[in-house]
Amino acid sequence: MKSGFVSIVGRPNVGKSTLLNTIMERKIAITSNKAQTTRNNIMAVYHDEDSQIVFFDTPGIHKPKHNLGKALNSKAYYSIEDSDVIVLVVDIKEKLGTGDKFVIDKLKECGALIKSQTISHSYPHCWRCKHPVMYRSTPQWFVKVSMFKDLALENIKKVSWYPASGEKRISNMVENRSEWCISRQRAWGVPIPILYCKK
Repeated sequence: MKSGFVSIVGRPNVGKSTLLNTIMERKIAITSNKAQTTRNNIMAVYHDEDSQIVFFDTPGIHKPKHNLGKALNSKAYYSIEDSDVIVLVVDIKEKLGTGDKFVIDKLKECGALIKSQTISHSYPHCWRCKHPVMYRSTPQWFVKVSMFKDLALENIKKVSWYPASGEKRISNMVENRSEWCISRQRAWGVPIPILYCKK
């Protein structure tokens, strides 16, 4: 079994705890709009069939103004030294700011950053609010179309289509697909209707 240690770092309130909770698929770390809610390194162990990953959610790294800030930073630095991989979390809704650059400089000082560079690339944005869109892979339900293709094509012909072009469109879709995703673009928690024969 492979194993490793991963520290999740970044400035305060960029979503480190939310990322950990998402990876673990349960609430491990408290989340809040208030910065510096995480005041200790929080450990969570992820298991799968052939690996084990120990994650550390850390307090936000920032320019400290008092002793509490220094203590919180030292906890994050401690986890960096003992980790195999460092995940730097930034807020995608904002440009890379001085707080993020401060964290990057600290990672360089610790010898934890191999390379840093700025790249320009196209990225999908929401057409309504104009914010960047984040992709997330989710489990989906698929059906094997070959198991009912002939029956479906036969029954498509029995339906009255308005406009008539709909019949050709759905017939081509059924005829040319091997699998069909029946769960895509559904709101979380909406049940999937599945009909089956008990015989």
